[in-house]
Amino acid sequence: MTKQLLAFLLLMCLATACRKDNDEPTIDFGPNNGFTMRTGTNLPTAQTDPTDWTHDATWTATEQGLFSTLGVALGGSPAQVGTWYSSAYPNPVVAGGTGNFTVLPTTGSQSTTVPTTVRAQLVVVDARYKVLDTFDVPAGKGTTVALAFPTAKYPADNLYRVYYVVYEPTQKTVYYRGHGDVKIEN
Repeated sequence: MTKQLLAFLLLMCLATACRKDNDEPTIDFGPNNGFTMRTGTNLPTAQTDPTDWTHDATWTATEQGLFSTLGVALGGSPAQVGTWYSSAYPNPVVAGGTGNFTVLPTTGSQSTTVPTTVRAQLVVVDARYKVLDTFDVPAGKGTTVALAFPTAKYPADNLYRVYYVVYEPTQKTVYYRGHGDVKIEN
């Protein structure tokens, strides 16, 4: 009996010592299955996630770190939030397919005062903040970027997050920042 008890205790110690604690941050994709459904022509459908494709007032250190090479301050509120529109469509995207990301200043005075030198940087991550793609594109008058989702990099039946910062690189001014989630499905 003593040998069995010692063997059991030894196995428990080994199992505990071999167990990995996973302290990596993970993304909470939000309500309603975690993404906002849109058609291929960017029309909304019934399912929405109110945390997607809006201005993010604050970001965690992990989220800010995704843009560490950008050279702009992301710790506080953007200096000039303005009124912006952003979306991804279609959503969900068929595995191996292409989706579109759009960001633009809305009509009115804001859209006429945005410098043409304004850019948008997009960072696509998985649920553990692993960077899968980064794009930096002109956005002064708005832009739509085609994003490819190859199955080797973006397996189906998963959600991915697109973080974006609209900024002016010379003045180091942030106009808009946020995130949205994209579902890849078969």
